[in-house]
Amino acid sequence: MHLKERAHRILIIDDEERAVHAIKRILSRITDKYEVSQAATTRQARKAIRELGPFDLAIVDERLMSGTSGLSILGPAKPLNPWLGQTRVIVYTAYPEWVTARAAYEAGANAYISKTEPQHAKKLRGKAKQLLELGDVRETVRLGLDAQKAAHDALRKRASQWAKKYGGKLLLVRDGKVLSAHSESIDAYRQLAAYTRKERLKIGIVEVPPWGEGDAKH
Repeated sequence: MHLKERAHRILIIDDEERAVHAIKRILSRITDKYEVSQAATTRQARKAIRELGPFDLAIVDERLMSGTSGLSILGPAKPLNPWLGQTRVIVYTAYPEWVTARAAYEAGANAYISKTEPQHAKKLRGKAKQLLELGDVRETVRLGLDAQKAAHDALRKRASQWAKKYGGKLLLVRDGKVLSAHSESIDAYRQLAAYTRKERLKIGIVEVPPWGEGDAKH
């Protein structure tokens, strides 16, 4: 099952091209809509984060050939800051150590996977899918809340006008405009269900008080 309509934005920080290709193959098995940015050094990673971020997911190699650690850009107040919630992070390393695993989790990594453990590719696939889905849920909730807030803001601005025209009805509102008005809630939700999932995330539902009864209900 593919994850969502919007392309996932993924950053791979790894200096081995063979490893990057392998990660891309793993990603292609969980979603056909993704955009990958690659970085072989922490300097390139910083540039990608600054110019192309934020990313939905970052897969980070701990030990890079440049002599630096991928963990050096990971953590609060660092370019890659999973504590903010936007970017999920998987540390994917061929040199697992207890010390670096602890450092990765303290820096906010969501997972630490060894390339040397049995079925590491399967584990990476499962964890990447899980983290992308969690991000999708968060984004869906955010978009839905934003649409609902925008609909209430529009009703407050047009309270008298809409109360006079649509008093006592439920409105489907998008971008400050009334899409439809309904006397029964079941009709409003049936109409909402007729839109695509992508369109529904942009629509809010508000109840207009009967004409002469003051402000809208919230």
